[in-house]
Amino acid sequence: MRARPERQLYLDFIRAAATIAVILIHVTAQNFHIDPHETTWDVFNIINSGVHWAVPAFLMISGAVFLEKNITIKEIFGKYIFRIAVAYVFWSAVYAVLYIVRHSGAGAKDFLREFIIGHFHMWFLPVIAGIYLVIPLLKPISEERSTEKWFIILGFIFGIVLPQLSSLAPFLIPEEYRDFIIKLIDKPKVMLVQGYSFYFLLGHYLSKIKEPLLPGKRRIYTAGLWLAGISGWAATALLTKYLSIKSGKATSIAYGELTINVLLESIFVFCIFKSLFHDRNQDKTVPRLLESVVNFLSKYSFGVYLVHPLFLKRIRDVMGIDTLSFKNPVIGVFVIFAAVYVLSYIASIIIRHVPFIGKYVA
Repeated sequence: MRARPERQLYLDFIRAAATIAVILIHVTAQNFHIDPHETTWDVFNIINSGVHWAVPAFLMISGAVFLEKNITIKEIFGKYIFRIAVAYVFWSAVYAVLYIVRHSGAGAKDFLREFIIGHFHMWFLPVIAGIYLVIPLLKPISEERSTEKWFIILGFIFGIVLPQLSSLAPFLIPEEYRDFIIKLIDKPKVMLVQGYSFYFLLGHYLSKIKEPLLPGKRRIYTAGLWLAGISGWAATALLTKYLSIKSGKATSIAYGELTINVLLESIFVFCIFKSLFHDRNQDKTVPRLLESVVNFLSKYSFGVYLVHPLFLKRIRDVMGIDTLSFKNPVIGVFVIFAAVYVLSYIASIIIRHVPFIGKYVA
């Protein structure tokens, strides 16, 4: 029998925090389309900019966990992809039915379209399923530290830096040089290191980094993390503001997971939680109550991710309340967030305990 890897508490902290971040992204996105000159839009942008590390964090957690296991192809399909497939089919059906209910003229074709495409937030399920498929290819890379590091360096250059430069070129480069620069940037096609597998391997790589033991070096390490996190947040917010003003409408290009600014946020979140609840807590000093709460929140996070748009939509459509319903947009964001968060956890707990199917869809 293979030894089961020890559960890492800091990964549960990150998963619980990422669940909060995902809901905040979708709450603040409700009225992201308003005039970017407005102060209310600035509030939405600042909050939204600070939480776009959520999806990268989920991927990094998966990399830190799965690349430490010896998983067979049979297990990948029979256990992990099977669960993703069941969840996708179940929730696609739920959201497709709700679409038909909301649109009186909708028919079978509309249902089928909504069912196949899936609700807007379910794009993540095929992505993670695709990464599961290549675990047998990524595993040997992760076992050789220098190879893994080289993959991450190449992924950063060809999967993040160059694509972001290409996406920003229309806004930053004079028109007479624009096509030439974009074609030049887009020439390298190093597809092997592009995409979300970058975060999968990055999570595993960072999980192996030890915080410096000497107080002086530790302070420098921590300060560097905070600088990365704050810089990433500020760059995301300022770049989104600039691009939105320049284009004359709200633009979310800088919110992309495969951008330098969001990468900085993601590294900060992963490493700061690891520093606080792993590297400095080898003696198990985390209070038992806190550990139990975080384990609980982490356990039901999958269901929360899948169900929360349902409550966000119901609050808006049935109760007529959204982030513009409050004089203070900060209050509006966090009131709606709190309602969606609590209702989603209640629903996830209930669904999880449904016999047979619950464990696959929540």
